[in-house]
Amino acid sequence: MNTPCQFAFLLVNQNLASSVTGSIDLLQAANTINQMLNPGSTPLFDWVLATETGMPVTTFSAQPQMVDLAWDQLSCPDVIFVPGVFMESLEKIPGCLDENQPLQSQLIKWHAEDVLIATSCSASFFLAETGLLDGLPATTSWWASEYFASRYPRIQLQADDLLTHNGRLVCSGAAMTSLDMTLYLIRLLAGGKLAKLVSRYMLVDSNRHTQAAYRVPVQQGIQDRLLLKAMSWIRKHLQQEISVHDLAQAMHVSTRTLVRRFNQHTGEGPQVWIQKQRIDSSRQLFETTHLSLDEIVYQVGYADVSSFRRLFKRHTGLTPREYRHRFATV
Repeated sequence: MNTPCQFAFLLVNQNLASSVTGSIDLLQAANTINQMLNPGSTPLFDWVLATETGMPVTTFSAQPQMVDLAWDQLSCPDVIFVPGVFMESLEKIPGCLDENQPLQSQLIKWHAEDVLIATSCSASFFLAETGLLDGLPATTSWWASEYFASRYPRIQLQADDLLTHNGRLVCSGAAMTSLDMTLYLIRLLAGGKLAKLVSRYMLVDSNRHTQAAYRVPVQQGIQDRLLLKAMSWIRKHLQQEISVHDLAQAMHVSTRTLVRRFNQHTGEGPQVWIQKQRIDSSRQLFETTHLSLDEIVYQVGYADVSSFRRLFKRHTGLTPREYRHRFATV
């Protein structure tokens, strides 16, 4: 690079300050390490912080975030970086999107000018609202993935992926994946050798590829009484074989109705939801008990240990042994 690659951080109220400061620290580390390797060289990266009006915003941690300028004063940035916004429930998302419609217009503008746009955590919702992700793979914070899938059915949600990159659009998963995304951008713009050195100096794991293992079972925002009843019934009958037909009969509805309601509110069919519930239950047992693998497999309704191992790794990115070693609390 002959001139520094400029990052423009577009900020709104309640943004995650760590996504901004942590990413800037990595960019500064890249500059410092590059100077050590190539004395006298120009910085590889610089950055500015911008809001719609140029006025400070308040971060999730209730601290004022000072900025450099307004969005319309930005001049040809190379990367637009949008950090996530903290929302304590899914019900907050529509209001946040309505409040930040100017940001969505700004993203469309920069995309038309061929700027690389990177969104972290819940900021993928801002990008999804623009329609720019339609037909493309994308990821978001794991806790909001089901709502994301139902709100944006045209987007190919890769819920477990830590990061997706399509053309000039990059998305990353839950909050701290902003660091993974920044390392990825350093690798993309300045090379793998420097990115690896930055990850080592700053002790950021550059080998993470999935957020699946960090999921916590949540069921937010669902008020459909039939669905809530079905989910409760599933949890109580995990040890037995559950077919969609049997579940529909227990709920006194047609299979078609049951499937439609699951897809409408969770973005997936009942059989997929049942499978995920079995995996979530097994994860809790690995974390909180000393039960053997065979005992856990039986308790969550599987008969074949080998098949369970493969399924567990597909959902979490870890083997049962690796998962227990990393997350056990007993």
